[in-house]
Amino acid sequence: MSDWMQALGVAQYESAFANCGTKNLEDTLLLSEDEWKSMGVKNFHRKKILNEALKQSGKHWLDVCSLPQYKEAFEEMGVDSCADAMMLEDDDWKELKVKAFHKKKILNFAKLWSGEGDEGGADEIKEKEDQEKKEKEEKEKKEKEEKDKKEKEKKEQEKKEQEEKEKKEKEEKERNEKEERERK
Repeated sequence: MSDWMQALGVAQYESAFANCGTKNLEDTLLLSEDEWKSMGVKNFHRKKILNEALKQSGKHWLDVCSLPQYKEAFEEMGVDSCADAMMLEDDDWKELKVKAFHKKKILNFAKLWSGEGDEGGADEIKEKEDQEKKEKEEKEKKEKEEKDKKEKEKKEQEKKEQEEKEKKEKEEKERNEKEERERK
């Protein structure tokens, strides 16, 4: 069990998962919200673990919440994830012909995966992604400024060298002309 936990950076929860009876990554797909909370797993880590478990299991997220009968309808509407399901309007649910109890089950499942309503979760992930994006943009901006500064300095140096060359050529020409006049 520790290999996948270390790979995901969540090894600190190993004993909590062992105490809960979770033997492998796919078992995490079956844990309830209360079980996650009792283990003390942070929402960001929960989402990370669940997404990896779903990816490795090769299952569709509707298979995991035991509602595979809706896969085709959801796919036709372009609802590809739990996050997409949370954005559906009442009219969308009617169009999908999802029973009220199943809608509640899907939304509860989506809530568990997103961490909505808890401290952090989806908001924590979004915040982290936004911060990383901002840092990347700042780094790119700084690199561009450095590059522009170096190019400007190079052009100024080339201009200075050209001016010095022209000045020397002019002085040489004047000296030659002066020597020529003196010889005459």
